[in-house]
Amino acid sequence: MPLQWRLHVLGARLSELLGGRRIDFQEVDLFRLQGRQREVAVDALVSGAPLPLLVHGDRIVCAGAFEVDEIATAVTESASR
Repeated sequence: MPLQWRLHVLGARLSELLGGRRIDFQEVDLFRLQGRQREVAVDALVSGAPLPLLVHGDRIVCAGAFEVDEIATAVTESASR
């Protein structure tokens, strides 16, 4: 299944879990990331983290697979800050 379709399905599932909150994913090449997001992504890859990576804010939320519960927790935590 193409990544964009998987992200669409994942976004819909997360939206349900988070009470209808809009969830947008962006597929971004590593070299288009900036600042702290780029640093944490490069550090994760150097440390051997598998692709794909999901970066939210300035941390890696998932590596190798998209975990709905982990993403929902990260979104909820960042919203409460």
